[in-house]
Parts: sequence; structure tokens; C-alpha cells
Amino acid sequence: LFISWCGLRGAVPIILALYPSLAGLESTDLVFELVFVVVLVSLILQGWSIAAVARSLRILVPEQNNDPAHFQVVLPSEQGKTLHLYQVISGCKANGMAINRLPAGEGTQTIGIVRDGVFQSAAQKATLEPEDHVMILASEPISAIGALFAPLETLESQQQAQTSFFGEFVISPQATLGDLAEIYGVRVAAQDRQETIGHYLSRHFHNRPVVGDRLSMGHLRFVVRKLDASGISAVGLKLSPPPDQQ
Repeated sequence: LFISWCGLRGAVPIILALYPSLAGLESTDLVFELVFVVVLVSLILQGWSIAAVARSLRILVPEQNNDPAHFQVVLPSEQGKTLHLYQVISGCKANGMAINRLPAGEGTQTIGIVRDGVFQSAAQKATLEPEDHVMILASEPISAIGALFAPLETLESQQQAQTSFFGEFVISPQATLGDLAEIYGVRVAAQDRQETIGHYLSRHFHNRPVVGDRLSMGHLRFVVRKLDASGISAVGLKLSPPPDQQ
């Protein structure tokens, strides 16, 4: 239904509407004008309503990147390092946090802060204040750290949307169907109990899963949450009351 609604009319119908004129037929102006009006109506009404239709059909995947907009400089090095510059705002988790308490994973290093145009190294253990700019050197995406600099209301709304779509829990794709059956009380065929949920979802979606693919099993709904080079890396679990409790 959504794909059919996204069949917007565009340049091709207008070009095809010129063919009667090229063939020397009568009433070609009327044909062209009708097609042109249909294209405009399609672009305006269908194009404007695509997001609303996706929400109503519950196929709009919420944003999972909590990393706020910030300045980045890719350094020319073999390690592929990137210098990130985040601004501290009053309504973020980083405000009031000691700079040496920022979580730093492997390949990540907090360089320091720029306050009132003056650089202070991380060794000075300053407490972050609004308008500070924090410099972080990393070799991988650091959305977990970046989320500390996002407004709290933005994070809360994103988390609510993610929970509503992906479910209340995140489970490993290596969890077996047998383990899930014992924990949540769903029925699984004996020959399928040793199969992992990641393989089960991939097999169901013809080994081409995408983020947002959903599959129900009794009162459980599994949602593909993350993908990597090897396949499904995280699965969302959404619960509904068992039939005898509804």
C-alpha cells in the first residue's frame, strides 16, 4: 500500500504527453494540460503526505542516531582519526560533568575544552559549563558520547519513539528460540529450538533483512534493530499480554 502511494508522477508522464503532438494528432494541448495538472496534484498531495502515510501504516523507522550536530575534522592519518568538537548546552547530560569523567572507549581520547577562547587540556579536570567546546579524538563513531551533548528533551522523545517502534528490550541475535520460549512462554517447534533468533529472522526475510523488519511469534514481536557486515547485530523485542491475559 505504501509503495503504491509513493508512485509519484513526474517528468516521464509529461514527456510522454508530448508524443501525441509529435505525431500530429488533434487536441494535443488538452492532453498535455491534463497530464500536467495530474502531475502537479500528485507531487503536492502525495508528496506532502508520504511521511503521514508512513506513520499511519507504522512503517516509519525512528531515528537511532542520538549524536547531535557538531563540528568534525578528519585527520590525515593511517589510523583514520577524527576530531570531534561538541558544544555544551545547559539542557544536556554533559553540563556539570567533569571532563575526565566522559566515557572514553577504545581508540577515543578527550583532548580538552575551549572556554572563552582559551584552551584547557583534559589533564586540568575542569567541570564542563554551558558554551564550552569539548574536543574529542576518536577512530570510530562516538554517538554514545555525543548523546551526552544533546538536549534532554530531544533524547527523551527519540527514546520514546524507539521504544514504541523497536520494543522495550534489546536482545542478542545469538539468543536461541528455545531460550526465548522458556523465558516468555511461547511455543517453538522442537526442531527449531536451537536456531538463533538472528538466523531465524534472516531466514524469514530471505537473508536480506533491513532495519525495521518485524516478525511476530505468539505474544512476542521481534524487530530488526541493527545490522552490520555479518548480518543482524541487534534485535528489538516488543511484548504484548498473552492471549489468556488480554
